[in-house]
Formats: sequence, structure tokens, C-alpha cells
Amino acid sequence: MKHLSILCTLTLWLAGLGLHLAFAQSGDHFYKNDTWQASWIAPPGTSADGYGVYHYRKVIDLKQKPDSFSVKVSGDNRFKLFVNGRLVALGPASGDLYHWNYETVNIAPYLRSGKNILAATVYNEGANRPEAEISNRTGFILQGVSKNEAENEVESNSNVKSNLAHLAAAVNTNDSWKSIKDEGYQVLPYYFVAISGQLVDMAKVIKGWKSLDFDDSKWPKAESVAQGRPKGASDGNGWMLVPSQIPQMERTYQRIEVLRKTTGMPAPAGFPVEKKAITIPANSQVTMLLDQTYLTNAYFTLKLSKGKGARVAIGYAETLYEIPTDPGQKDHPKKGNRNDIEGKFFKGVTDSILPDGSLHQDFTTLNYRTYRYVQLRIYTGDQPLIIQDIYGTFTGYPFKWNARFKTSDAKGQLIQKF
Repeated sequence: MKHLSILCTLTLWLAGLGLHLAFAQSGDHFYKNDTWQASWIAPPGTSADGYGVYHYRKVIDLKQKPDSFSVKVSGDNRFKLFVNGRLVALGPASGDLYHWNYETVNIAPYLRSGKNILAATVYNEGANRPEAEISNRTGFILQGVSKNEAENEVESNSNVKSNLAHLAAAVNTNDSWKSIKDEGYQVLPYYFVAISGQLVDMAKVIKGWKSLDFDDSKWPKAESVAQGRPKGASDGNGWMLVPSQIPQMERTYQRIEVLRKTTGMPAPAGFPVEKKAITIPANSQVTMLLDQTYLTNAYFTLKLSKGKGARVAIGYAETLYEIPTDPGQKDHPKKGNRNDIEGKFFKGVTDSILPDGSLHQDFTTLNYRTYRYVQLRIYTGDQPLIIQDIYGTFTGYPFKWNARFKTSDAKGQLIQKF
């Protein structure tokens, strides 16, 4: 038994050594004892662990567009990275402080000669963040390829090497970036284990901040809150950065299929599967039940115009619930057939929007929502509200369908198919 125990211990040690070497040979700074040139940054004077939505900006000037240029990027708790207004990455992949994932993204296709804008949103739901989300403190980090990496990638062209090295230094997060808290976002005061709803006041939301011509002269410089360190070089008091071992989640445009029910106004023809504007009259109360017809994970987008003084509540649910007939079912109502809506009530995570009366107000959820049904509850004031468009952006990890399965009941009727 003693020899068997030693053999098992040796086997586990060798397996661990093999895994360590595999990561060490991955060529992406895993367990490599060096420090990033970039710092974790945050707006000055903001809460380290409270609720907040924060925006970051950095303008860079390029003599010529590179053929390839990668950045390593991460955030706490969640980030979205934009280049010249295009969403190019979001994350990070879930981990822990001992394995804090960063994404590696080639941003060259989104760059151009001349001035470019790098922008990011970082949000932290604080005490209301999902139970699965771990946080050290609010922060954002981005690093360009290092000088050595640039030399390895383009050994034969000294001009390209010089440009890439200069670009890498220019994009690194430090106090050359600007950052500010967006006061237009609040967390709705209820707890849900997976994700919280947002209250978005369009009169306070910072608009147009991702564009190059936005005036950020009043934004403060970001401040460094920690040096970027890979796992193996970290002092254990912050994020131990590791490269994400899984691909970025997909993002696919997705129309909502059916309007199942409406009250307060006639059902608009073709809405919402067709992209078309509809007007909610002034001083109205309108409820619409939309049906994706299948369960999805998606970033939900609602585009509005006008509607000053209105309130819009957007609820998301996998199904509707049967109205309890037994008092004992009050806290745990039955779902029944997911296709049925009559005699049922809606219950789900809710986002709320306060329109400001302007044209082209855009709302997209910070995190994705899981739903089949979406309920819109709209209360207008003295100004009509125009819904210009409504849709989702499906997200999920890439999945290739390799097999199919189906089964039948005793009468030969198909009852399930995968």
C-alpha cells in the first residue's frame, strides 16, 4: 500500500508538471515571471466594490493601419471593448482571483490610418452581482503586444517593428486614458441570484462617448489601482492574469418572432419580427407580450425616440406562470405548457428605462438576458413614445452540432428531438 501511495503521488505530480509545462509553452505569458506594462485603471474617487457603470477612452494616432495588432484585455467585473465604435470583445470568461482571464483580440481590422478611438465600458453590480461572479475591485486593463512580440512577428521589416512597438506602448492602460462613472445607471432594488435589473435614466446617460469626436475634456484621467501581473508573478493581493482557454462568445443579430398579446392599443401589424417604427400615444398605458418562440440568451436592444415623461419596463422570462388556486402554491406557482399564455401571469427579471424626449435613444442590456417571453409595459406622459426597433443579439459559446437523437412514444409519435 505504501508503494502504491507513493506511485499515485508521483503520477499526480508528473501529471501536474505536464500541465504546468503545457501552459508554460503556450507562448502567452502563463506562469511567466514578468510584469505587464499596463496597469489596472479606474476613475478616481469611485467605489472599489460598489455598483457602477464606468466608461474609458483613449485616442491614438496611426501613421498607417497595421496588418495585425493584438491586445490583451480584461476587466472587473465585466467589460465591453469598442474600437472606433465597433464592439470587438467582451468578458472576461468566468474564473477566480487566482485565475483571472484576459482575452487576446486582433483589433487591426477595426483600425484606420489617422486618429482612432479605443473605448470600453466596465460595470460592477456590487452586492447585487450574480453569485457566480467573483470580484477583487472595479478595474480595467488593456495591453498591446510587447516590443519583443512585435520583433518576433515581423523580423524582416524594421519600420513595422517600430510602429507596432510604438502602438503597443500607446494603447497600454495608464493615466493617459480617461475614465468616468455613468450616473445614468442604477441597480433596481431587488435581489436575483443570477443577474440584476437596471434602471436607465436617458436624461443622465452619457451619449456618444464611443465616437472619436466626443468631447471628453471634462473627463478625469484614470488612476492606476494595481500593476498588471500574470499568474506566477502576482503578489497574491490582486488579479492573477491568465489567458482565456475558451473562445469568445458568439454575437448574432436575432429578431423577436411574435407579438402574442397587447393591451391599451391595437396590435401593430408586422411587429416585432419586422423592423418598423410604432408610436405609443401620449397619456397611455400599453402592455405587449413578445414571444421569441424558443429560449435564448441575448443582449436585448430597444431603440426609442421622444417619450419625455414616459416609463418603460422590460421583463424577461422563460415562461409564464399559472395563477395559483391553492394558497400553498403562492411562492411556487406552476409553469405548465410553455406555449400557453391565457390564464397565466408574467414574472421575471426587469429593466426599466426613463426616456428623455430626444431622438435616437439606444438601450442595450449590459449583460445578456435569458428569455423566451419579453413583456413591455409602457406608460407615456404628454409626449408620444416611438419604438424605432427592438431585437436581441444572441450570445453563447461556439457549438458544433455533431449528432442528433430522437425518440418516440409507444404509438410511434415523435416526442423529443435533439
